[in-house]
Amino acid sequence: MSIIGDKIHRIRDFRGMTQKQLGMAVDFDERSADVRIAQYESGTRTSKQALVEQLAEALDVNPRFLADYEILGAEGVMMMLFELDEHYPISIEVGEDEDGNRRKGIVFGSILMTDLLSEWQRRKKTLLTVRSARPNIQNGILTGRKRPMTAESMNLRKSGVTYKPLEPQNNSA
Repeated sequence: MSIIGDKIHRIRDFRGMTQKQLGMAVDFDERSADVRIAQYESGTRTSKQALVEQLAEALDVNPRFLADYEILGAEGVMMMLFELDEHYPISIEVGEDEDGNRRKGIVFGSILMTDLLSEWQRRKKTLLTVRSARPNIQNGILTGRKRPMTAESMNLRKSGVTYKPLEPQNNSA
């Protein structure tokens, strides 16, 4: 999977869109919309700038995020933090985790960002639960359940996804 393809896949998944829905949102023919998006996600096809802009609009992200290959590097993360700090003041706080280990954490001085992180954490938990429940099929053979994904395997170092709250959940159970 290419970097841009991986970003398209992750954001599409985060948005709850199918490949066909995304393809149709960027005006691909309905019969081939899912196949074409799958090709861009896998890196089989390379998208031109005009398509990157259409995909970004359909996914509600900044086109620079889709086209930026540097976000995964240390300098890209640093630049992302500077950019975030411009809009949502950031501070670093020292604390302890559940095991008493000293940790540093980023704290946003914005209710919007705090809500976004809570929503991201909820969606991540849901995504991990759903993915771990799917059967794992290799070469047409059912090999059992997938292991739950970790933050490392999901490569969660990304930005550019804008906040769209889900419908309120009924927690009366």
